[in-house]
Amino acid sequence: MRCQYAYYDRDADIAWVPTGHAEHVVGEGTSWGTIDHDEITGAIVAIEIRNASSRLPMALLGALPGPNPHDDLPWPGDRCMRAFYDRHADLVAIDLNEPGDAVDAIDAGLATVLVDESGAPRSIEIVGVRGSSTDEAITAVVARWPTLDRSGLVAAADAALAAPDREIMVSSRAAT
Repeated sequence: MRCQYAYYDRDADIAWVPTGHAEHVVGEGTSWGTIDHDEITGAIVAIEIRNASSRLPMALLGALPGPNPHDDLPWPGDRCMRAFYDRHADLVAIDLNEPGDAVDAIDAGLATVLVDESGAPRSIEIVGVRGSSTDEAITAVVARWPTLDRSGLVAAADAALAAPDREIMVSSRAAT
């Protein structure tokens, strides 16, 4: 599977957030950027935000990777997460895209973590995020599983909240 991920181009001050895939895309210019639509269905497949540093939280921009110089290939070591905010259920779900099936659910305070047979996390669900912060829930999860990328998880949750009812892909990697 091709990793389609959100990124922030610091030089251009542009954030790009994919929300889907289309073979033929039509761009709609706005005062703040561009909305890409599937030419056939009209579904939004990406948004590009210009002057992102003045429009988005720096914590979110700092957690996003830079643009991939090889558009069709993920960078070596990339780990992609899928995030989704269901506004009707008021639930953020983050799929860590790690190998292995989830076989159990563990209560981690404000979040439920689905784990594999070895107890390694595979997915995180945070319920009741409207009017509260996902940050506290993610902090509790990372306290229990410290190898998780906290800032990547926060960026994934923030991106999902910014685009409700759409699947968001976020690439997570440590800076080199």
